[in-house]
Amino acid sequence: MIINYKNSVNKFFSNEIYQTQINENLVLISEEIPNVESYALGFFYDIGSRDETKKLNGIAHFIEHCTFRRTTKLTSKQIASKFESYGAYANAYTTQETTCFYVRALKKNFLTVFKLLSEITLDTQFNSYEVDKERKIINEEIKSYDDDPEESIFDYGDKIIFGDHPMGESILGTEVTLNNIEISDLIDFHKNNYKNGKLIISYVGPHSHKYLLSVISKYLIKSKETIFKRGERVKPEILPATNYEFEKIISQSHILLGARVPGYDQENKNILALFNILFGDGMSSRLYQNLRDRYGIAYSIYSTLQIHSDSGIFYIYAATDTKKIKKIQNLILEEIDKILNSKIGINELHRSKEQLKSSLIMEQESLSARMQYLAKNILMQTEFEDMKDTIKAIDLINGEEIKNYISQYIMQDKISVIKMIGTG
Repeated sequence: MIINYKNSVNKFFSNEIYQTQINENLVLISEEIPNVESYALGFFYDIGSRDETKKLNGIAHFIEHCTFRRTTKLTSKQIASKFESYGAYANAYTTQETTCFYVRALKKNFLTVFKLLSEITLDTQFNSYEVDKERKIINEEIKSYDDDPEESIFDYGDKIIFGDHPMGESILGTEVTLNNIEISDLIDFHKNNYKNGKLIISYVGPHSHKYLLSVISKYLIKSKETIFKRGERVKPEILPATNYEFEKIISQSHILLGARVPGYDQENKNILALFNILFGDGMSSRLYQNLRDRYGIAYSIYSTLQIHSDSGIFYIYAATDTKKIKKIQNLILEEIDKILNSKIGINELHRSKEQLKSSLIMEQESLSARMQYLAKNILMQTEFEDMKDTIKAIDLINGEEIKNYISQYIMQDKISVIKMIGTG
């Protein structure tokens, strides 16, 4: 049964984009590109680490790993061999809000690869031997993150800024939570959130939407059981800015400054993306030019955005000598004040706009990136925005708009500071 059906046109590439709500928990969105010989296909499950309990922290990521381990019919070796024998590149990832399984493959092998991707995600078998093996692998992954200061300080940042909210928990979980997850937990979580969960199938490639619907109706719909709705997501509250400092046996010190910003549903996300490029993303940014080039105070320094459906964080990261950690913090805060208290130059603004537009256009030339973008619009419940309209919106942004936006969210009294002090 098809609940609703609609289509639009990607004006930038003149391609048709079709979206079909097949049933309450299954959506297909596709963009047909007739003149290519390969495709990108993704299964996006509307479940992530923010939907876990503290006791089961890390279970979504655990299931992502187990998916490639065993099905009713196939072992892990057979799964890998089948994908690669058809020239398919398969992978997966877990975020706070989504679990995605995706493939890139050739047009001629679509049906076989689709059936294989369906089988591993919906017919996962949690064999005790394979589960324990994967548990050990993820424990090593956790240790590798902990050994990398640049990776681990962002986990500390999420914890400080989101507090006790599930968004503050690690996607990987901890060694304690991971070791306490039992096979029955995996089976129940998989049945509720994957087998019966909300699934968005996103496709970009040469096959028609009509053909994709026929394949789904034949090989996938019968696999979906009763309708299940995951628990309501609670929006994380905005906590007071916090300073947190700790020591670690490493040679450098690391600093992370973070401020809460609106989520993906905000109207002004282009302003925020433009500010990020202008301030700290790239060699022409203020952080790079003024702190790295002028002072030589840091080898690695940049800003970045983490945007979720209902919340986001603007982060500034730097690594430097322990004796310079206070100086680099003051210099970063000074750069924020300069943005707020002086005019943003025409050339600087133009350069940042060109960088942002170029990155968006180049990304859209990737089938995988376009496939991810289509799914994201459905998961985030936002309207599809054509690239031409996005570029026009970016061109209209002025310096005062950027300053007004930043003054609402990225002021000194709203910035949390996390310092990892090296003692090695």
